[in-house]
Amino acid sequence: VLYCVAFHPDYANNRHMYLASQVPRANGLNLVRVSRFTIPRDLAHAVDGSQEESIIEGESEGREGGAIVFGQDGMRYVTTGDGTGDSDDWLAAQDVTRLQGSVLRIDVDHPAEGQPYSIPPDNPFLNLEGARGEIWAIGLRNPWRMTMDQRTGQIWVGVGGQDLWEWVNLLHRGENYGWSIYEGSHAFYLNRQRGPGEIVPPTIEHSHAEFISLTGGVVYYGDELPELNGVYVYGDYMTGAIWGARHDGDQLVENRELARSTLNIVDFATTPSGQLLVLDYAGSIHRLVKTPPRSQPHEFPQRLSETGIYTSVKDHQLQPGLIPYEVNAPAWTDGAVVERYLGLPGEEQITVSGGDQWEVPDGTVLVQTLSLPEPGSATGAMRRVETRLLTRQQKLWAGYAYRWNDQQTDAALVADGGGEVRLDSAQDPGDDASGKPIWKIPGRIDCMSCHSRVAGFALGLSKAQLDRDVECLDGTRNQLEWFHELGVFTSDANVETDNKTPRLVNPYDDREPLEARVRSYLHVNCSVCHQMAGGGNSRIDLRITNKPEDMQLISVHPQHATF
Repeated sequence: VLYCVAFHPDYANNRHMYLASQVPRANGLNLVRVSRFTIPRDLAHAVDGSQEESIIEGESEGREGGAIVFGQDGMRYVTTGDGTGDSDDWLAAQDVTRLQGSVLRIDVDHPAEGQPYSIPPDNPFLNLEGARGEIWAIGLRNPWRMTMDQRTGQIWVGVGGQDLWEWVNLLHRGENYGWSIYEGSHAFYLNRQRGPGEIVPPTIEHSHAEFISLTGGVVYYGDELPELNGVYVYGDYMTGAIWGARHDGDQLVENRELARSTLNIVDFATTPSGQLLVLDYAGSIHRLVKTPPRSQPHEFPQRLSETGIYTSVKDHQLQPGLIPYEVNAPAWTDGAVVERYLGLPGEEQITVSGGDQWEVPDGTVLVQTLSLPEPGSATGAMRRVETRLLTRQQKLWAGYAYRWNDQQTDAALVADGGGEVRLDSAQDPGDDASGKPIWKIPGRIDCMSCHSRVAGFALGLSKAQLDRDVECLDGTRNQLEWFHELGVFTSDANVETDNKTPRLVNPYDDREPLEARVRSYLHVNCSVCHQMAGGGNSRIDLRITNKPEDMQLISVHPQHATF
């Protein structure tokens, strides 16, 4: 596996090219190696593998780094990951006796006798007993891409996190970036031995509601996108989002989303003519360009009545194309009653294969309205509190919440960070200063922290949730069969109503078996995080598709502490 190619700043004269690569070995560990090749002038576009010269190498079983940058000081900087697949099992990132989990700084132009490099005399741990003198900074999990600002000399390191956070560090001498005591700026294993140096928080940090796997970028300079001059442009491998950050040398002064894409972004580059390139894992190269001006700029609906979902918001009459649906296992909503609707654009349909592999078309919207009992009502009347929309746009999911007014005639879009409703009945345990209970409305990030990629985004759209009987105009019907008749699914959709896929049950229905109720509750409310790569570091896997013995929940020693 080839991770990085870097040319010596004086390549025109010395013809030195450096590669960072991974070489599998029979013992199950990989050898991560940085090599040098001297390219003959008559082989300008070829590399002779027999001429490889190993500069520095180390063992790994995952999270390997492998970025190379030449600094303005003439030194070569190399990233190394913590070397393990999960939670820094080797405890390497805080251990300066090992090269893993660090940024190394070596001098390849003035090698020590018998060595392919020397250690610069100003490296921070050179005189620390037992420490590897090559280390420049420590505390990194999986540094994925490193770049130098060609004008300021600042070096940026993008870091892939594990459970909940992705981050970027501006590199400085002797700094400790915290892993695996911290994940970004957040506590991870506070009881682990801390390495030397003060722990420095990230320069940029994203939760997994925004980023899933951060790909470090480049600092742009060019005439094609002058407004981005001096901006560090980076992205996310999983979501395809591209962001830009501006740093004034002392602090971050700007950071915003620049574009959304469907790419699996693995790297960024710039051309001499000032083009900003984005590399996709599938093998394609794309340019980042300005969005053409719109003749009629679109304004996002600020009120529920502007969304087109309702024929009458006041009377709560939805468009006839919206399909009501019910789920087997409703998520915990603090006592609220939930109404659910599915809207598909035009004649579009859902493609289903393999039971729970659902491909939903762009333009789909899922609607949830949450209501609480009207205070003091003798008739059991309900008051609408919020309506949530989960929408699919340009192959990406996004969540929005609208807060209902006191008159129950409309609802206003809640800000990015969410909102609150002060209630007159004690439906929620949190109280404000006046003693009234508070209902918390989720923000955009809160929505997507549960409606995540690993959880499948649209949590209710699954056979396990929808395979149930519902009341229709012509009597009781199986909901999946009814959806088929309505044309929700393509004609070849494979949604069987059998027992091959575990069926969820209502956790609050005491007629159901107790274990099924518990498993359903944990699946719906907890497994969105607590599954493989879901962000739950306790290692329990609470999906109902697991056998009980595979959940790592019963008779298993806790991952973090015994309390």
